[in-house]
Amino acid sequence: TVDDNNDGIADGTHIGFGFLKGQQYGPDGTPLTDRGGAPLNFSREFVSAVDGQPNLLDNDEVTGIRVLKYGPRHGGFTSHEIFFRYSDAHLMKAEAMLRSSGDATAMVNELRVLRGATPLGSVSEQNLIDERGRELYIEFWRRNDLIRFGQYTRDWEFKDPAAVGNSDRELFPIPATQIILNPNLVQNPGY
Repeated sequence: TVDDNNDGIADGTHIGFGFLKGQQYGPDGTPLTDRGGAPLNFSREFVSAVDGQPNLLDNDEVTGIRVLKYGPRHGGFTSHEIFFRYSDAHLMKAEAMLRSSGDATAMVNELRVLRGATPLGSVSEQNLIDERGRELYIEFWRRNDLIRFGQYTRDWEFKDPAAVGNSDRELFPIPATQIILNPNLVQNPGY
């Protein structure tokens, strides 16, 4: 998809890339509405339509930002899934350098400059996991990254309090069908 103006909007559309928030527009520029006729205005908050409290359940069609990383313009990416990208391998190498007491700043900054972001003066583990989160969002790496950086069981909004600090959640359960088929298997802790 082409964005010749560098404004985050695909040329010839009114569809932006990244995080869709606020009033949404059709390809001809007309404001879109939800099924009830109200403006289709995506909000950042997840607020229950039932009790007005922050919640991931009971939301309506405008709560929550929508993500559009690879646009379907002209049929692109309609039946594709990204599995491997150069930037992921590049950040893997930067992480290996950092964990080997090397300086990963130049490698991380190579990607940041390509993306139009301000280069960093230095790179810590937190900078690196933050950069992986920005570069690889919605590409199914975040859980693995959080576990590897020791942050998966920390507290964050909407997390079940029983899961905070519970390292059992770093493993998935072994399916019951596999345990039945192989009596040598022992279920992972917590399941």
